[in-house]
Amino acid sequence: MKTKKLAAGILFGMILAVSLVSCGEQPEMKEVPPDNARNGILSQAGALTVLTPQSTGNAVYYPNPDGGVTAMTHQKGAWESDSVLNDAFVLHMDVLGDELICGITEGEALAWYVYDIGTDTKVPLPIPETGAAAEALSDASGICIIGDGLYVMHSYWQGISRIDLTTWECVAFDSETWGRQVFCSADEASFYVTKPLGLEVFDLVSGEKAVYDWSGSDGWLGSANIRSSYLTENGRLYLHIAREDAVVPEEVKRGVLYADTADLAAAPVPLANLGDLPAYAVTGIYGEYDGTLVLTDGDTLYAYDTETDRIADLCALPQTDVICSGAYVLTPTSDGYYVIAEIPGELS
Repeated sequence: MKTKKLAAGILFGMILAVSLVSCGEQPEMKEVPPDNARNGILSQAGALTVLTPQSTGNAVYYPNPDGGVTAMTHQKGAWESDSVLNDAFVLHMDVLGDELICGITEGEALAWYVYDIGTDTKVPLPIPETGAAAEALSDASGICIIGDGLYVMHSYWQGISRIDLTTWECVAFDSETWGRQVFCSADEASFYVTKPLGLEVFDLVSGEKAVYDWSGSDGWLGSANIRSSYLTENGRLYLHIAREDAVVPEEVKRGVLYADTADLAAAPVPLANLGDLPAYAVTGIYGEYDGTLVLTDGDTLYAYDTETDRIADLCALPQTDVICSGAYVLTPTSDGYYVIAEIPGELS
């Protein structure tokens, strides 16, 4: 879920003297995968890449590969673009209230800052210079902020770390993340990592892991793998599954299921339809916003309300990729990003 609960400004001037809870010993260094494999470890309620946008209020922000951060704001019915942090190369970024948490390259190092959107100022992230949290941030291939936790996907060692943004305590999640995307999903107690056939669930305090394999359940569709997953506010983890098999009927190639996070040992529930759209016709799910999934049948983008089972057209599916950022659906262009749809708060 994407709720970011800390108030804006809470990090400014806050340098805490705390005794850190160790992130745990890092596993032995293994042979580093090639760049193209490591670059696939990037994440979010979509995938975190250098260009993944983040939104707050009526604005969308994304790191510009040429330097700085592009700010897209909605003014009088139109979108306007400006740039901030023009003297910085921002490699990682996420929104916290009215601030951006940024990983900025400085020489060969990665420095972490808090950028206040309203005052156009940045200060160092007040993290203790030594300890598990600092070590975790020294090796980041992607980040996401959920609640009061900063989640760090690692490049050179296995796993994911969670840093508490109020105490700087750090806990490690032992998950295989090389060569695949990690979708950032968490609630008050657990962090969820989807695997091709199931789920890894990590306790936010201890880092202990539980593993679930759903491939033998009745609604699984043979050799299908999970292609995407999104956690909604009602505790349902929606799964889009698909199989590579040209000879089977369309009805058994793809499916949408949901798992109840209160009882993950139970088999996921397969859906026959999403509103008026057959579940097998769904070719992709791109994002989630306040319980609404953004999905497609290959031709049209839809908003599907998981609470009311209503579905509404958003627009024709663009030829280029689609990325969701909060209430907006964007597509990349040669000049940056373009907003193609706004996800409605309620579907009628």
